[in-house]
Amino acid sequence: MTRFDDAFLPRSTFRASMLRALVIAGALVALALASKADAQPYNPRTLPTSSSPRAHAAVAIDGEPEPEQVPEDVARDEPAGVESARVYESYAYTQAPPARADDLPEPLDGDRTIAGWDHFEFSMGFLAGQHRFGRSRWSGESALDPGLFTGAPFRRVEAYGLRYDLRLVIAHVRLTAGVDFPFSSYATRDTRRTVGDARVEVPELKLFGFHFGIGAEYPFGPVAPFFDILGGLDFATATITQGALTHEVASRDFGFRMRGGIRLHVRRWFFASLSGELGLVGQPRWAVELSVGFALMAGRDQH
Repeated sequence: MTRFDDAFLPRSTFRASMLRALVIAGALVALALASKADAQPYNPRTLPTSSSPRAHAAVAIDGEPEPEQVPEDVARDEPAGVESARVYESYAYTQAPPARADDLPEPLDGDRTIAGWDHFEFSMGFLAGQHRFGRSRWSGESALDPGLFTGAPFRRVEAYGLRYDLRLVIAHVRLTAGVDFPFSSYATRDTRRTVGDARVEVPELKLFGFHFGIGAEYPFGPVAPFFDILGGLDFATATITQGALTHEVASRDFGFRMRGGIRLHVRRWFFASLSGELGLVGQPRWAVELSVGFALMAGRDQH
């Protein structure tokens, strides 16, 4: 009797064909199992939800992971019948990456010497003080009452305004140039006089000034006390009414004053300063200034 396989193929050829078929089938089954293991369904309890360095996954197949690798809130029993690989997620609660140095605020401590660096400055601030005009010379003075600007309120005229300064600081030496925009504040009724049959008063007084200075400073960390000798060219223009007539007179004076104060560097490029002035000669009598500014650093201090 002839066997079924012998009727169609020789026995050696049939065995070789079956062997090849089994090898191919085994390879397909292994590939399918591997694909199934890799393609796990999404489970928020078991799969990492972030690619950040704060989390990492530990995979264990057919065995329990080490206890220290599985947090308490993650290590749970899988439902029965699950034959796929179990994925455990553990979170490494580490510190956030350090911020860049440029983003960190500068510490205000005594170890820094930013205030002592050679630098350029531009500052703007508020100015308040008093001016005096008892010794000022006015254009057209011969037509004025000699006592018009020598009495009250021109012996102590309050002035409030703005100041802008440019400054070079090198080797603790300060070179300053700036302008003042003060606005006088006084009561017009205090200026009224009677000359003959006409009433004279000064309803308006405009002030303006340039100043130049040489000084020195010495830093203590971010703070730098300073002292300057200022020379100033001060201008004043007064509007005078005499009866029905109105005319203007002007004064120009040069004087000296002393200034002292402190500068605090809040950042390398930003600072605030507070100073006071005392007039020696000239129109300004005294003044105080509160200002902020910007610094362009040129080099480290030399001490």
